[in-house]
This record gives sequence, structure tokens and C-alpha cells, in this order.
Amino acid sequence: MVRNDAIQPVQDPYGHRPHRKLRISVTDRCNFRCSYCVPDDAADFGERENLLTFEEISRFVAEAAVPLGLSNLRITGGEPLLRRNLEQLIGMLRAIDGVQSIGLTTNASRLGDCAQTLATAGVDRINISLDTLRRETMRTLTGVDQLDAVQFGIEQAALAPFTSRKLNAVVIRGINDHELADLIRFAQSHSFEMRFIEFMPFGSQWSPNSVVPTAEIVEGLSRELGPIEDQVHKPGETARRYTLADGTHFGIIPTLSQPFCNHCNRVRITASGTILPCLFAEDGPNIRALLRSNADPMSLREAVKESLGTKGVGFLQEMANRNRPIDLKERDMRGIGG
Repeated sequence: MVRNDAIQPVQDPYGHRPHRKLRISVTDRCNFRCSYCVPDDAADFGERENLLTFEEISRFVAEAAVPLGLSNLRITGGEPLLRRNLEQLIGMLRAIDGVQSIGLTTNASRLGDCAQTLATAGVDRINISLDTLRRETMRTLTGVDQLDAVQFGIEQAALAPFTSRKLNAVVIRGINDHELADLIRFAQSHSFEMRFIEFMPFGSQWSPNSVVPTAEIVEGLSRELGPIEDQVHKPGETARRYTLADGTHFGIIPTLSQPFCNHCNRVRITASGTILPCLFAEDGPNIRALLRSNADPMSLREAVKESLGTKGVGFLQEMANRNRPIDLKERDMRGIGG
């Protein structure tokens, strides 16, 4: 049996940050087209044969990720529930000695029919994107009207035995920033914790003026909901957590106002097998060819280390240091293990 406390997590050579979390994108396809995620002129989806198979993903986790200390997994997309038979992958990953936790990030439009199945297969942490409670705003943000399906998915997830349930909302000035208190109340009523995310430079709609910084979010919520207490921040966690007077917890991910690059502990695999050391990285070593040529475990681990060798200070931290965007391009979040 692998003893995780005996494994020294792999570190990057720049900041010597220990990495413990692996984001695995299983598809670049999504049934939403969120304006904060996808550029207007985004390319078509990749070829299906370029997707890592479940067996390839499992082999990489068993032979490279876990031995390097990357034992906390999260399944992402695109929309991961568009990948057929996803519960089979979850079961395969859960059976790997040393895997500590498996999370899933979804838009919940297809979650209602499979929440219990996923929990039984081994998902213990569920994150659901919910940017608004208003149908018209959802159409504006996602290009679809799936609010009923999403809310049904949330209801079913509340009944499943997940150990952690979170709702995530990207806060965009003038679009949904007036709904934040309502979102906290909704999350609390469904046994979820609400998390707000500062708008990051992805998609075609981003601008500095559209970002609502953490301090402004807290100030606005305190006017509506009363006193707010800061919680102790844990290194490696992206969210800052807060507590209301009634004990309700919520979090804010301060991507731009308080970048967390200096303690980032995440590695990402794209749907096609590229290892990325940062959400904003544009290239890296690809493990698909290694896996399909039956490369040995050491070669897979060296690919992870090669990727981490390019991590540097971090895109968001450099933006903050310069107090302006750097080499800003329209970025597409689909299929990068966000």
C-alpha cells in the first residue's frame, strides 16, 4: 500500500512549491458556451481519437501522478458529463492505491440522472458552476437556457453522499454582481457552500473594468447580510473563506486582486494529454504519445517534472506585479483541466 505521508510531493524548481493536486480534463466538449470561458472565434473541438482513454488516464495516475504526490484528483472538461460512461473512469481511479480524493467540476445540466451513481463510483467532492439564478442572465452568460436542469442537478447532488459540495460563480460587473447574496442563500438552502471567482482573462468578454475585486464583493455582501468574519487561509487553497453571523460559510477566489501563484499546488492534463503547470500555460509535454508507445513510468514522471520546470512566477502574479495585463490573448478554457 502506498503511504501518502511518506511521499514527498513533486516541486517546481522556481518556487519549490509542493504539488498535490491533479486536474484531469476528460473532454474539450461542452453543451454551454460561456462568454467568460470561450472566445467568440474559438476553434472546433479536437478529434476524438486524440482524447486520452480511461485506461491511459488511469495508467498515468497510477504510474506517475500518485508516485509524485499528486494524489488529490479532480475531473473536469469542457463538461465532463459529456464523456460517456464517466463512472467507469471514476471507479478505475478510486481503485488505484494512494488516490486520496476525487472531485468533479460540472455545469450540472446532466447531473440530475447520475449524481448518486458518481458518488457510489467514488466521487467525494462536487463543484457546480452556477453564475445566476435568473433565466435571462443565464442565456446571456452561457448561450443556453438550462436553469431548470442545473437546479435539478443541484437538488440531486444535495441528496447524494458527497463529502464536499460547492457552487461556483464567476462574478462579472453589471451582469450578476447584484445576485451574490441571493446565491449564498440558495447555496445554503441546498447544503452547498458558495464560492465567488474573480473574472479571469479568458474568453472574449474580459476587461479590467468587468472584474469585481474581493474587497468590493465582501463590502457589498456585508451591507446585505451583516458582519463577515475572515477565516484562516490554508496554503495551497485558492479560495479565501468567510463566515456570516449565522454560521454560513462562503469563499472567494481572488485570482487578480490577491493572486495565489506563490502557493499553487496544481498540475493539469488537457483532454488530449498535454501537461500544463498553470491554468494560463499554452503548451507543455504531451503524455499521449508516451502512453501509446508504452513508455516506462519514469518517462511519464519526467514529463511532469519537465512541465513544472516552466512554471515560473505564474501568469496572474506577473499581471499583479506589473499592474496590467501581460501578453493578453483571448484564451479558451475548454479542455485544459480547470
